[in-house]
Amino acid sequence: LVPNDIEEITSFLIEGNPASADRFVAALRQTVADIARMPGRGAIKPWTTSDGQEVRGKAISGFRSYFVFFI
Repeated sequence: LVPNDIEEITSFLIEGNPASADRFVAALRQTVADIARMPGRGAIKPWTTSDGQEVRGKAISGFRSYFVFFI
């Protein structure tokens, strides 16, 4: 996620359920912390960056339609 994506998602969630937006931000922070501790736990995706690095992804806990992708 990039800052604009995060702002759009939280704005969308705030409109329907402000508590859900708070939970999303907390879950996103936890997911990023988990990745920082153990980046190898992210699932390898079937594509690479333009310079050939593998891309991994991890679903945001409690928000399985949202992922953090990283290299």
